[in-house]
Amino acid sequence: TPSPRVVKNALQLGHDAFEKLNSAGAEVALIARAGQDLSRYGLRYSHFGFVWRDHPKGTWTVVHQLNRCGTASSDIYDEGLGNFFLDDLWKLEAVILIPNTEIQRRLATLLASSQHLSFHESRYNMVAYPYSTELKLGTFTRLGARVTKANLAFDDHPGELRWSDRIRTVTVDSAFDFIGKRDATAQRIVVKQE
Repeated sequence: TPSPRVVKNALQLGHDAFEKLNSAGAEVALIARAGQDLSRYGLRYSHFGFVWRDHPKGTWTVVHQLNRCGTASSDIYDEGLGNFFLDDLWKLEAVILIPNTEIQRRLATLLASSQHLSFHESRYNMVAYPYSTELKLGTFTRLGARVTKANLAFDDHPGELRWSDRIRTVTVDSAFDFIGKRDATAQRIVVKQE
């Protein structure tokens, strides 16, 4: 059960993000939180999803994948902004990326059709291999993670990467960079609590 402090911080950060999204006039955006401290890997944000203004479940609902408590399985969740931040966050900070209106429209159409569910892989892997940025992980970190965590696997990485100290994976930064390279007008907004 989250403490009153965690609930208060989540609701405040959710409210602040809600206000920023409304002020920007967006329809769909990417939103990320600083949930875990990943600074040793050069990362600030640990988790992201799509936040959709006109979601049938309510205004500014976050659509994102979550792993079931350290298991190797996941589901797609639709949650309000308060719930999205309802965790003992490493930093009370979020970042929002608002793409151009054409990309927003296409994302809204995809989300409304539930077609996004067909892209979901229920086998959860925190370091799944797509074509993305590199994450440097030493041999013992990789081996220790694989042995102790059900939600970490490196067996989908090519051999030359799997046995090196370079792991390519999707991160918040790589997803935001992907959008940014296709849309130079994408607006980035940081939401912080001091």
